[in-house]
Amino acid sequence: GLMGIAVTSGKFFDDQVYYVSGAPHAGSDDSMESSYRTGRVFFFHKDSSTGSRFVPEERKTLYGQEFGAGFGYSLAKVNANGDNHLDLLVGAPFRDGGKTGRGGAVYLFLSRDNMMKFHEVNSVVILGRQLASQFGLSMTSIGDLNMDRYEDFAIGAPYEDNGSGTVYVFFGGAYGLKSPTPIGRVVNAEDVAVQIIKSADISQQM
Repeated sequence: GLMGIAVTSGKFFDDQVYYVSGAPHAGSDDSMESSYRTGRVFFFHKDSSTGSRFVPEERKTLYGQEFGAGFGYSLAKVNANGDNHLDLLVGAPFRDGGKTGRGGAVYLFLSRDNMMKFHEVNSVVILGRQLASQFGLSMTSIGDLNMDRYEDFAIGAPYEDNGSGTVYVFFGGAYGLKSPTPIGRVVNAEDVAVQIIKSADISQQM
């Protein structure tokens, strides 16, 4: 299932450190099943009895919904909603928007007080602008750029604009994004990004 293609760690729910791994090809091996290679994100913690082995927590597993989307291909931790717990970005860079002509997606899973796992209802889905742009192939937290106590993050779309590539910058906010986006919505990247950096922007400065 390509387990380990992306890894991160942090205190997402309580004082326990969890180690997280994407497995974008995980899922049923039966092509007739709806879960056929839809991708998974697995959570592990250290075994307290040995202190060295990692134990999976199946009830925390996140499940992709679409075959071949690459759910879990990239991961990043960020405190986007500014509370006491880390949130998790999960990339699905090969998600095909079909008739919408959009490509790639990033799922922002938000943690809340007293939560012991991530839920889809506490998430925002950010869709890439162009089909086959591989939006979400890479991403990272970039600190609190605008000093509002919410962490911000950047997402790459390396094949946008015929392969010249684009980086989208997003500000965090109470609902995960600074723009007034209710939790649980699907949004377009260009509508909620605070800056869109294209390769042409860089070449003009050289």
